[in-house]
Amino acid sequence: MNAAIFIAAALLFLVVLFLFAAIKVAREYERGIVFRLGRLLPNPKGPGLFLLIPVVDRMVKVDLRTITLTVHPSRMA
Repeated sequence: MNAAIFIAAALLFLVVLFLFAAIKVAREYERGIVFRLGRLLPNPKGPGLFLLIPVVDRMVKVDLRTITLTVHPSRMA
């Protein structure tokens, strides 16, 4: 009986660990570029919640916001 409870708890732990590794979130201004086994998937993942296959998929977040920098006039020459 104790072995069955231990096995059930271990399986539950593995499922929870898998979900934490699989669930990804991209914000409104981000896109997720997904690589599956090193190859680029055709469409980037949009904003929101999506699932990846742990170990097989790798995601790189790309920021779409425009970054502005202040350039002093003395440094233009």
